[in-house]
Amino acid sequence: MKQVTIVGIGMGNHSTLTLESMEAIQKAQVLLGAPRMVDAVKDLAPEAKEVRSYKSDEITSFIASSDFLEYVIVMSGDTGFHSGTKELRSALATIKITPNVLPGISSVSYFFAKVGLSWEDACLVSMHGRQVDVVKTVREHTKTFFLTGGNVNAILAELASAGLGHATCFVGENLSYETERVLKGTVASLLGGQYGSICVLLVVNEEADDKPSRPDVLTIGIPDEAFLRGKVPMTKSEVRAVILSKLKLRRGSVAYDVGAGTGSVSIEMALNIGDGMVYAIETNPEGVELIHQNKEAFGATQLTVVEGLAPNALEGLPCPSSVFIGGSKGNMEAIVKTILDKLPAAPRNDKDCGELEPSDIQFVVSAIALETMAETIAVFNKVGMEEVDIAQVQVSKSKKVGKYNMMMGQNPIYIISGRKGNRRES
Repeated sequence: MKQVTIVGIGMGNHSTLTLESMEAIQKAQVLLGAPRMVDAVKDLAPEAKEVRSYKSDEITSFIASSDFLEYVIVMSGDTGFHSGTKELRSALATIKITPNVLPGISSVSYFFAKVGLSWEDACLVSMHGRQVDVVKTVREHTKTFFLTGGNVNAILAELASAGLGHATCFVGENLSYETERVLKGTVASLLGGQYGSICVLLVVNEEADDKPSRPDVLTIGIPDEAFLRGKVPMTKSEVRAVILSKLKLRRGSVAYDVGAGTGSVSIEMALNIGDGMVYAIETNPEGVELIHQNKEAFGATQLTVVEGLAPNALEGLPCPSSVFIGGSKGNMEAIVKTILDKLPAAPRNDKDCGELEPSDIQFVVSAIALETMAETIAVFNKVGMEEVDIAQVQVSKSKKVGKYNMMMGQNPIYIISGRKGNRRES
């Protein structure tokens, strides 16, 4: 029977391997893993066949088609900390193999020990293929540890531009290797340094209050007067709150605001989507400028402004899980179909998107005109939208008239929502 062991090799130096992991590697008939990982431990198993690949499907295919009995797959750091182990387990399950997993020493525990700090109260962040609100995270946590993805200066620059240049920093480069380097300084003093591709970063912000950096906007329905508006139409506060509730936002995922206007819905989505990303699509130059201004005013770093007309402006954007269409310019059907074409043929769980790649999309459309509502319903029916819901929202707001309050009615708004799941290959 084939025995497969996944080994976390720590930082890469033999001294950070556990004894159990070292013994497993020495017994291996086949050593598999990314080239850097295999090279780090190949001297422990000089007779083993070496297979250099980090791709789960390639590793699984090799194991399934070969006749060896003892396989060791080496992973960097700890198998439970931003490791490919989870994906590999799933892949191996397809060939009915349950691996033995031996965790290694993570870069977190190693580095915090190096700088003399504890890490039980730290926020741990990976920047590998992820969009992260760096400034918000550091402002809300006394200690933030980054797997930098080789972007140390980009992180430092973002912090410095947000007024956090005084925060204490530790940079760890090539941990455990002979070329290991640990630097301490402030964000400002370390910015612009020369750093390798294998680096971690610890930011200590003693001024963090461990509370959200914008507690005034954590609830949905930001007051209208908080936004810069100009002459561009804006979705009002109460209607916006209903729209956001219908969008079913997923933290860490992707959302669109098509016909974003002033960006009021985009801003609220960006402030509530965690480490995800919101794309505000707007064709009006004045609206585009207002969205940029509101983005800066609210510190909505998870918002990307896309100037152009949908559906063409949607080209190249990642598949969303939530879509708000506040203005379609008569292109409703083309917009909906373009977005649905982004869905994978079946749910995926690749290393770039993790578990957050959508298997379905939640659509929400707002309409003032009956014709727009009718068009939306027709399109939803045509594409087979599920869980379709139609709500009419009419809000009245008080206006002071002398010593009295008079209720002034706003335009009724139709809010149409629906969900559409994965395309299925025929």
